[in-house]
Amino acid sequence: MGNWKPLFASVCIGMALLGCTSKEMPKKEAEQESEGEIQQISWVKEPFAAYETDPIALYDKGFLVNDGNREGFINAKGDLLLAMKYKFQACFMDDAYGVMEGGDGDLKYLSQLLHVEGYDQGCWTGIIGPQTSYYVDDQGENVYAIRYDMNTSAYVEEKTDLETICADIKADAFFLPVNLKITGEEDGEDSRTEEGFVLVTKGKLHSETVYEAVHMKERVYRPHMALEALNAVKKDGKWAIMDKAGKLISDFAYAAADVLNDTYVKVEKKPYIGLYTKDRKEYLYEGIESITAPSQRVVFAKQNDLWGLMKLTE
Repeated sequence: MGNWKPLFASVCIGMALLGCTSKEMPKKEAEQESEGEIQQISWVKEPFAAYETDPIALYDKGFLVNDGNREGFINAKGDLLLAMKYKFQACFMDDAYGVMEGGDGDLKYLSQLLHVEGYDQGCWTGIIGPQTSYYVDDQGENVYAIRYDMNTSAYVEEKTDLETICADIKADAFFLPVNLKITGEEDGEDSRTEEGFVLVTKGKLHSETVYEAVHMKERVYRPHMALEALNAVKKDGKWAIMDKAGKLISDFAYAAADVLNDTYVKVEKKPYIGLYTKDRKEYLYEGIESITAPSQRVVFAKQNDLWGLMKLTE
């Protein structure tokens, strides 16, 4: 395991917006009618700001927002904490984060200000992932390990067994990619491709079902993925929700699914967008363009190009 290192804004924001463990994106489909109950929107604060990107949670109650040129912070009520005049630069373990006013000049630390305002210290940090990746072949019979050799700067592949993989991952349920290929690129980044994912639960490989893609809240790609509280899986072009034990808790009914956190999954049933919750409830809304939940207590919805704060209707 490597040392904790700072993440720069472009990486943080990019990961937060993508958040996918698979490179496959949902395909466009013909318009379809939703069979779910359509909810009426209930606003905590009606749409009030046109942000360039989805609000991103950096602190327990603080959200990074971007107007296309500069960044600022708002609280859970939508009030501006820090003016939209900063260029977010870096996030460190010792000092919560740094900004450059106007995008120029020396790096300034504003963690003290947020601490005074009552916010917990913390930030996104990066961990260098495990040196070993695992995958299963397309027959569902053999499993392999891919290790990065520091001496030769190359990847070495060898056959292994499921017992060894389970002992390394230390999770009751996880996904294994099918026919994983890792190729080193000139820019230093690795190129990873796979032909789907299979589920492993309590040491059993469920190779009878190959999912086209999986989506989890974890922002860092992991070659083998321990299931989280909520997970999205794709089969035959449709998405469903799966719990931490590997049990499907919804039908394959969604054109798209994006796990936001341990409480909410953003789902799409054309022409509606909504949320699927940890309580196994579906909320679909008419007339909104997007929805996101950067924390488990705050939900933003976009209507007429403006973001507002909403609450779920029971």
